[in-house]
Amino acid sequence: LTVLEKGHIITPPAVTVFSPSKRELEKKQKATIVCLATDFYPDHVNLTWSLNNKDIIEGIKTEEPKYENKKYSLISRLRITGKQWQNSKNNFKCKVDFYNSSESTSYEASISGEECDSKTSTNESYLRQANLGKLVY
Repeated sequence: LTVLEKGHIITPPAVTVFSPSKRELEKKQKATIVCLATDFYPDHVNLTWSLNNKDIIEGIKTEEPKYENKKYSLISRLRITGKQWQNSKNNFKCKVDFYNSSESTSYEASISGEECDSKTSTNESYLRQANLGKLVY
């Protein structure tokens, strides 16, 4: 049973995935991929991660949904090895199942790993992504 508050509009999440920090990769040989689900209502969501279409259950930290301006947002972090990230064949997917009071619909975003010598994600683009994430969340 879903009881909606008066004046609220059912809104599905916008899902974005952010690549890991190069600094974390260099210093710790680990990578944290961040998934951000924003602007949804109500908060009936289930967030899952997958690697190459296989569910991941370890290395995940998902926060409780935060409520602000009549909408919810949710952040989840997936911690992987540097080796997993540095394989461009690996595809990491964040899927958010959203129940709108009558049915469940999936919203997802994904990102592929990058080879060691790849220049596709510069520090500047990472900072832009990170700052966008801070603004949104």
